[in-house]
Amino acid sequence: MNKAKNIKELKQVFRFNEKYLSEEDSLFFENLYAKNMQMLKIDIEDSMIHYDTFYVTGQSGNGKSTAVNQLKKEKDIADVYDVRHIFANDLFDFPDEVTIVDVLLMVGISLSQNNTDLEKKYLGSLQELKDLNVGKLEKSITTVSNEQHKESGSVFAGLNLGFAKIFKFGTEFKDEYINNEQNREVLRQIFLPNKRELLNLINDIIKGINDKEGDKKLLLILDDLEKKNLSKDLFTKDKDILEKMEVLKIIMIPVNYATSGKVYKLSLRLSSNPLGEYQDDDKIAIQNMKNIKKLVYKRIDDDFKYLIPNETNILDKIIMLSGGNIRQLLRIISDSATYCRYSGADSISEKDVNEASQEILNLLAIGVNTRQSFLKYIKDHNRPDENENDKFIESIADNSIFAYFNGEPWYEVNPALKEYVR
Repeated sequence: MNKAKNIKELKQVFRFNEKYLSEEDSLFFENLYAKNMQMLKIDIEDSMIHYDTFYVTGQSGNGKSTAVNQLKKEKDIADVYDVRHIFANDLFDFPDEVTIVDVLLMVGISLSQNNTDLEKKYLGSLQELKDLNVGKLEKSITTVSNEQHKESGSVFAGLNLGFAKIFKFGTEFKDEYINNEQNREVLRQIFLPNKRELLNLINDIIKGINDKEGDKKLLLILDDLEKKNLSKDLFTKDKDILEKMEVLKIIMIPVNYATSGKVYKLSLRLSSNPLGEYQDDDKIAIQNMKNIKKLVYKRIDDDFKYLIPNETNILDKIIMLSGGNIRQLLRIISDSATYCRYSGADSISEKDVNEASQEILNLLAIGVNTRQSFLKYIKDHNRPDENENDKFIESIADNSIFAYFNGEPWYEVNPALKEYVR
């Protein structure tokens, strides 16, 4: 992809998703999280436990996937590890909550695919474990009435045991699991009481891959989990199951679960922490602003930087409206270019930026009507109301609030939404 030399090309290069940069297009990459990624690389290289878990968190759209995607290409990583980069949007393309059973089942499928022997072994082992568990459930259900199961809140209540008995694991399992809600629910109920046995199957697959690869060990990257509807148990009660997958792993997690373990917190703050004074706060904010400008101008030919005139503070305004969120930054520039083309001008104006910002406001405002008081509290206090956890999770997920890290974490209403919150 070529650098922009006119408004039409400007729109095109800023609609381009940086996550999937090819080697040829890596000239567009700006390492916004250089220190974090180098620290992560050092920790991976120095790991004494072959199944260490490293968590990466940050706002959806802030460049986590891009940073990790570039990290895995570095020679020190690529030459040593067989990197498997798995995206949650591919594995868990369904609306219901993602549970530990979903993660284990689908990670196993993802790791074993493209290897006929491993896939056959994994599917066969799943079938055996499923049949064993169904047999146990039959005995349980015959000795305890279904009404008693319901009264006790048993996971077996309402289980379609007939369907469970005839279900067969085949090569189309992934698509069947994603597209069939009944399949998912039945298999969750079957495997949840025996999730450690399911974990053992995954570890057998991992061992099979590592044995075949020899000196080049597996490194698993589980990406985009913050974009999914996650079970509350996944990073609490079931966290130890996740961490006992015997593979070195990097897991992207939502901000609200970044409370323990080794967590790399990525954010591009553009102001000082309002909750206290922290070392180099102002310097970091200024440097972030400079780095984002570098990212923007890497996509524009040097002779055509006037397309986004910085001398009139247009670019500064765009960056501040983005809140340091790269996806929002790209969208504002791309949409501003659309309005610029409509007006027939040869460079983006403040009016174009305001129109683009209004587009984002219109989209966000639809979903936040019932959260006005919660967002007002964030706007005034830079921290969430402790009694509004569900609204906090929802607001992080839809980017109506942004999370920042330096000292005590703090939160701000999305800049495009601020004037709407009163």
